[in-house]
Amino acid sequence: MLDLDGANRTAYLETLDMLKTNRWVDRQTRAILITLNLYNGNYDYLCRSVFVLEFTPGGSVITSQTQRVLTTDMYTDEYWTGDKLMTSIPEMLLYFVIFCYLVHFAVKLGRTKKVTGKFSNHFRDPWNIVDVLWFGIMLTAGTMRMLYFVDPLRLDFSIFKLDYQELGTLAESYRFSYIVDAITILVIAVKAIKYFALQHDLALLKGTLAQAISDLSVFVVLLLVILLGFVMMASNIFGSQVNSYRNIFSSFGTLFLILLGEFDFDEMAEVSWLWATLFFILYVIFMFFVVLNIFLAILNDAYTVVHTEDKWEELEKRKPRSLREKFEVQKAMWRERKNLKYVKKLKKEKVKAAKKAKKAYEQTMKEKGLMGKIGHRRRKAEAKEAAEAGDDAVKQTRVQKMLSRAKQRPH
Repeated sequence: MLDLDGANRTAYLETLDMLKTNRWVDRQTRAILITLNLYNGNYDYLCRSVFVLEFTPGGSVITSQTQRVLTTDMYTDEYWTGDKLMTSIPEMLLYFVIFCYLVHFAVKLGRTKKVTGKFSNHFRDPWNIVDVLWFGIMLTAGTMRMLYFVDPLRLDFSIFKLDYQELGTLAESYRFSYIVDAITILVIAVKAIKYFALQHDLALLKGTLAQAISDLSVFVVLLLVILLGFVMMASNIFGSQVNSYRNIFSSFGTLFLILLGEFDFDEMAEVSWLWATLFFILYVIFMFFVVLNIFLAILNDAYTVVHTEDKWEELEKRKPRSLREKFEVQKAMWRERKNLKYVKKLKKEKVKAAKKAKKAYEQTMKEKGLMGKIGHRRRKAEAKEAAEAGDDAVKQTRVQKMLSRAKQRPH
């Protein structure tokens, strides 16, 4: 690693001459990386630039470059003033809306637990699982922003320092936080499919996707397997000399662009005209004319099924009713009205009975007022006299029975 002084041109040239003289680059050199930091004062953004010179075992040189834009003034005092308000205020409003939606989701989750007794019943709806996934991604994005805010590299960085400051890790952290934000937008777009049922044409589109999802899943697996074979083939044939096929990932992107009609046949022909022609013809015929048309056929069949079912439903709704069907509908309406009248009558009878019971209760309570104790004593005395009279009658009955038995005995 060597720092070059860009402010002093003489020292810069002397350093390059010293590197050449001491054979800083030789046969064992794998690559040269040149990094520099650029600053745009108009927009307050930094740019970390990396230029790579890779040396292959065959002696050729492959060049590449990457640019990473970032800012170190995040959530500082300047972030809440001036032109930064156009960024800070919508961001805070977004966090507030996310918090409100999270509270709403928690309330619905608690309501499900109260009604069904289990939290798991709330996730029988797949869209609630999408909500949980969205919350997780948003939490990850917010955490990454906080980690970026407290990163020592960001806190210690200053554009006025003369020494070179490495921003590679900081730039990747800043970039990855925005990638997570992009995934969040994708999840929200998927969640929007839930509301397609509110509009007829969009409901047909949703039904088509639901109808074709099983066939498409099998097709995508088959497509990836076949495409992976072509990717490895292209990487082995053209990867040593063509930058577009230097590894598996770049070959995958290049071959996918060929399916969309964007390709450069000349760079493939520079390696080998014969193999470039054979590979290109085989790939286009098999992947474009066969595989992609199978994909379109699956969607077409699914749309035909959904569209036909929708038309049949419309025809069933528009079908005129027969006289018997109309009579049955009218009869059901009469029966419903009769039931409603009977329910109202029962309610009125219950109300009358309740009022009558209330009056009787009030009358009883009044009787038990002042004369309640006297009446109770009188009733108690009468009950006692009746009991004594009953005992006397029983005794007399027993005496008569004994006399009758004595008369019947023989002397």
